[in-house]
Amino acid sequence: MLLLSCTFYMVTPLLKHLSEHSERVREDPFAASQFFHFLQEELYHAERIEAHDSKLLIYPFSELPILYEQYFHIIRRKVNNSGHEVMMMDVQSVNFVKTPSCLQITIDLKSGDKVERCLSVPLQTDKQ
Repeated sequence: MLLLSCTFYMVTPLLKHLSEHSERVREDPFAASQFFHFLQEELYHAERIEAHDSKLLIYPFSELPILYEQYFHIIRRKVNNSGHEVMMMDVQSVNFVKTPSCLQITIDLKSGDKVERCLSVPLQTDKQ
């Protein structure tokens, strides 16, 4: 009985710590930065882009089209309208707006935070 109570005494704080750690990992503040960095790299190789509310179509030079869209509470990436690559999680809403100078992206997270970024768009993408 003593061994069981000592084990329980040690396991309870460990479980609490693991729970808090998994919550911090899930709400990683670098997830948005990684997403924007990856997206900016693809925009550099784009011949043309189309932004429609929660969907973004990228047409790279002589490659298959890439679609970014909200799918439930994630932002997913599909190539040639197939596949399902999770790019960002815990997303409440996403909005893509193409302006003459940049691609404006607004992401509302389930945590209540809002992430906004204006990514540069190569000049070639203005030809539509």
